[in-house]
Amino acid sequence: MEKLNEYERSLSNLQTKKQEYLNGGSLASSDKMGGNFSETTLRSAVKAFLWRVVAGSVTFVTSLQFSGSFATALSIVGSDFFSKAFTMFIGERLMNKSQAGRKSGRMGPDEVLPKL
Repeated sequence: MEKLNEYERSLSNLQTKKQEYLNGGSLASSDKMGGNFSETTLRSAVKAFLWRVVAGSVTFVTSLQFSGSFATALSIVGSDFFSKAFTMFIGERLMNKSQAGRKSGRMGPDEVLPKL
């Protein structure tokens, strides 16, 4: 019974926080970051590199499957890995500077949260 009461308190707490957020509250304080979220250059570089690792892996497997040649698959992936990683890094930095999609840090009245 004690365990059930603990779960009910936890659920009630989560429902209260959800309602506060839906009423315009924030999930976390953005004061530490000076307002809107901003990524560091290192984070952008790591994201670009890791996305290229994921995409390169998919390209490698697909190329290997269709060509049947390890060397061909490796040359396809190798030829575009760094150029695309650099392009994505530049895009990340530009989007970090952009205010596109950053109105007030919370959803507007016409936006709807997805139902889980």
